[in-house]
Amino acid sequence: MYNCIYKCNTGQDWQVNPKQMESIGLHGHLYSICSKQHTMKTRKTRPKGQSLTAASKIHPETWNISKEEAAKALKAFGIPVKEIKKVTCLKHQVCVSYQNQAGLGCCSFFTYRIFASWQQAVEKLIADFHNISEWENLGDIIEYDLVKFPYPMAIANAIWDALKDRWHQLNTLKIERQPILKY
Repeated sequence: MYNCIYKCNTGQDWQVNPKQMESIGLHGHLYSICSKQHTMKTRKTRPKGQSLTAASKIHPETWNISKEEAAKALKAFGIPVKEIKKVTCLKHQVCVSYQNQAGLGCCSFFTYRIFASWQQAVEKLIADFHNISEWENLGDIIEYDLVKFPYPMAIANAIWDALKDRWHQLNTLKIERQPILKY
């Protein structure tokens, strides 16, 4: 698959694999949030970077995901759940024991990225950054995470929107803080 080039609002290029971007629903977001040149490789060549958990930005193993949140996430993920028996938060995934619609007991591992808690934690992380250089570093990590791991489209779009909104807020603050020069 050939990579395609997207133009950023600064006129620089962002090279991405279009299949990856379609699968996580990011078409249309690239133009408005990119502040520097980024190059993402296809999964076969494994992009360099770290996930949000590997970079120690988010620690989901300390969360207490409720049975209700797990049931909602699994149903949205397409897994028919009758009842959640147990939710265990591990370092990189969630172990969920549940009863399916046929009444059979099941136990499976799921990515944190399908849970509302993940979206809320990433949005809080974005809101906590207070300058453009911090935002750019976090943006690189989030970009890697969104391309490397599967996300539900609604969560991926919400995270990109939060990242874009924070960028606009930080740029507005930067402009307001610049001194007015008198000639």
